Amino acid sequence: MRIGNPLLAFPARLVLPIVLSLLAVIALGILYWVQMGVLEREVEHAERLRLAERLTLEQTRLESQSEHGTPLQIRRLVSSLALHRGLSHAWLVDANGQIRASLSRSELGQPMLAHLPLLAPETRLAVAKALARRTPQASIQRLEAEQALLGVVAVGPSDTLIVRVDLAQPLASRLEASRLDFIAGAAAWLAFALLAGLITHLLWFRRAALLTRTAATLATGDLSARTRLQGADELANVGAALDAMAERLEAQHLQLHRLGTIIDHSPVIAISWANAPGWPATFVSSNIRRWGYKPEDFTAGTLHYSTLIHADDLPRITDDVASHFAHGPDAYTQNYRLRMANGQWIHIEDHTWLTRDANGEVVRIQGMLLDVSARAALAEALHDNEQRLRLALAAANQGLYDLDLRTGHAQVSPEYATMMGYDPATFVETNAAWRARLHPDDAERVFRTFEDYVAGRLPEYRVEFRQRTRDGRWKWILSLGRIEQWSADGTPLRLLGTHTDIDAIKAAEAALREANASLEARVAERTAELQALNQSLESFVYSVSHDLKAPLRGVEGYSRLLEEDYATRLDDEGQLFITNIRSGVTRMGELIDDLLEYSRMERRSLNLGTLDPAELVRQLLAARRDEFDTKGIHVHTAMPALEVIADPNGLGMALRNLLENAVKFSRNVPEPRIDIGARSEDGMAVMWVRDNGIGFDMKYHDRIFEIFQRLHRVEDYPGTGIGLALVRKAMQRMNGRAWADSSPGAGATFYLALPLAPTPTSAEA
Repeated sequence: MRIGNPLLAFPARLVLPIVLSLLAVIALGILYWVQMGVLEREVEHAERLRLAERLTLEQTRLESQSEHGTPLQIRRLVSSLALHRGLSHAWLVDANGQIRASLSRSELGQPMLAHLPLLAPETRLAVAKALARRTPQASIQRLEAEQALLGVVAVGPSDTLIVRVDLAQPLASRLEASRLDFIAGAAAWLAFALLAGLITHLLWFRRAALLTRTAATLATGDLSARTRLQGADELANVGAALDAMAERLEAQHLQLHRLGTIIDHSPVIAISWANAPGWPATFVSSNIRRWGYKPEDFTAGTLHYSTLIHADDLPRITDDVASHFAHGPDAYTQNYRLRMANGQWIHIEDHTWLTRDANGEVVRIQGMLLDVSARAALAEALHDNEQRLRLALAAANQGLYDLDLRTGHAQVSPEYATMMGYDPATFVETNAAWRARLHPDDAERVFRTFEDYVAGRLPEYRVEFRQRTRDGRWKWILSLGRIEQWSADGTPLRLLGTHTDIDAIKAAEAALREANASLEARVAERTAELQALNQSLESFVYSVSHDLKAPLRGVEGYSRLLEEDYATRLDDEGQLFITNIRSGVTRMGELIDDLLEYSRMERRSLNLGTLDPAELVRQLLAARRDEFDTKGIHVHTAMPALEVIADPNGLGMALRNLLENAVKFSRNVPEPRIDIGARSEDGMAVMWVRDNGIGFDMKYHDRIFEIFQRLHRVEDYPGTGIGLALVRKAMQRMNGRAWADSSPGAGATFYLALPLAPTPTSAEA
């Protein structure tokens, strides 16, 4: 980057302190120079006064000695002038130019003019002039080049006292005295420059650096950066403007991002073309990837959009575009086929608008592309459906009609006339002719339906009736219709509908009614037979069970007597036989009792009503509390407030059997546990009894609910195998069901489902 001013090539935070320091040095130099001038003038003025006083004093003393003293005293007076600071030369010259007294003995008695060459040029010239112009008053002359003063005063009538005072010594003394002040002032100036640089850095350059960093961050695309500078200075104003610009850019970027997201997730693809051969794309939305292309395929010139248009459509599209370029309008819609990356052709609806320059030339083409393949396929399918409908109407012998409700004349399809036995070429349908062909038994009902629909009292027109054909037969017709046109005041004008020949359907319905009547009679007869047979079977089971009790009691009694009276006469094997007989008698008694219970289950009357299963569970647990405590069984219940429709005895028996099973099959578990709970599910109350016992394989699920079916030996787990059969039978009689879920060694869960009692709200509904 070219920089005009070399200072701009360096950061201001470095240039400014240097410039301030240079300015401070220059200012100190100027101040030093001014102070030196002032100091030199002050020293010169002081030395002039001092020299004038000295000359006047020495003039008086020398004149006094000249009158009364000796030459030696005069020489001593002149020599004593060497004691004065800065006085480098002193000569007392007589009227002949001879040196009467001097600071140096070697100069005594010599001509002053002979001594002049030994002096500095400016001193020599000044002394010569002083000797030439002798004045009684003291005169003092500055020797610029030698930084000295030359004082001349007349002494008496003929002598002249010439004194040279060197200003370097008093000036050096004054400089030495003022040096500390100058150094303190210089230090103060430098400190001021440094402080100004530091303050500028803190209040200006650091804030400027923040502006720079923020602008650089914004340039990278992070529009969330802000300066947040406080104050009312220029940098704060620039920062506020930069923050406002960033906020606007961020809002616009967010809006563009949202718009891009909407476009990317929409079925519409946004594209912009240049007005150049092949229509090269300058922008393509990323959702073109759904067609298998990437935006850069088009923007980089790899693909030209025109090459993707179907060859049969391209000439039409090209001519259409040229027409719009030349004559407008600038917004138009085109439909054509486009090839996707996989070679498949899709139908495109292209909504295009043109952007022109001031001369009316097209400079940019924008478009929104929509894949309408589904709509094109639907239009094609609709056309095919229309064709198939025509064929179907002909095949189904169904006719169409279009009735003018004002005139009563109707336009009908050929099938309409054919189904009534008329020639379509000569058949003319009117509302009056249609009414005349109606069966007398149907006429009033059909007229009323037609008039109610036309008057708006019925939502649809659908009616079945009989009509007389041309040969005098009666044919069943299904007439469907809908009003499709109204006048401005809402009067129906046009009714479109169909006539369908339903003669075969009516014949089939009559045959079906006869078959159903015959079937219902047979079903009722068979049901009565099954009920009688079931009753006989139950009576038989009860009789058999009851009759078996008597001989079983005899076997039980005699075996007990045999055991009590003859046990000592029997050996071990005989006693074993007696024990087995008694065990068999006991088991046989249990089987007969359970069988009687099962048969009584069918004969027992149901007392269905609303009950709370939680209360029933509490009663059952209270009755067995001692047993649970003795066996160390922990029982946990989670019964919500539910009411079910059930028989109290039947549900109590089912729960009691499930509890007994849970106790029995978890007795060998170290910490037996039984969980009882319930929940509502799809209008049913589902209750469960869960144990942590031995469990079972689910392949035996259906078997365990059958009568006298067991999975374990009686010696291991006593029982008759009828308990779960009773549970299932009881649940079926109460319109419920029973099932289980288990796995070996993981316990078992038995479920009971019963209808929930209707709540007051549902009952009112």
